Order: sequence, then C-alpha cells, then structure tokens
Amino acid sequence: MTHYNQQAQILELLADQLKATPELGDRNIAGMLGVSENTVRVIRQDLIATAQIAQFEKTMGKDGKARKTLNEVAAQSASFTTHCRRLFAVSAHSESNKSRFMNLPAG
Repeated sequence: MTHYNQQAQILELLADQLKATPELGDRNIAGMLGVSENTVRVIRQDLIATAQIAQFEKTMGKDGKARKTLNEVAAQSASFTTHCRRLFAVSAHSESNKSRFMNLPAG
C-alpha cells in the first residue's frame, strides 16, 4: 500500500467518523484517530460546507465538557468589535478614545 493510499484511507475514515459523531470536538476525534486537530478541522469545515454534517455551536471534549466551536467564538468576537465601533461612532468621547477603538481589526 502506498503512502497516498494510506492518507486517502485515513481521510475517508476521518470523514466517516465526523459523519457518525459530529458533536465530538476536533481534539477528541484527532486523539481517537491519531491525526492532527488541524486535519480534523479542515475535513469538518469541508463537510459542513457541502452540507454533509451539521454545524454545531458547541462540541464535546475528551473530558465530556461542551465547548464553543471556533466559529462561534469568532462570531462573538466580530460582534463585540462591531458593537464597540458603533458605541464610539455615536458617543461624544474624546478623539483619542475613538481612534483607539475605530482601528480594531475587522472580525
């Protein structure tokens, strides 16, 4: 069996595992299958984008605790940044405070 065939089998196994247990966290699945968390994340995003699995706001970690997904954390961060920009756009704060918060990176 070639290295390419092994990789293809591992990725297929990973996709099957994600389809069977999409509620499990990336680290959890990575540990079960012996692949990196990033590999799981990339395959999960692909499966979500092609509507093969649902996107969860929280996933289950190895310790049994539910944790927010990176997409949920990023969405909250972007929402907070937008909120700060709106507050300072309408408030009468000093120019130094406005410039400090208006230059926040886009979420």
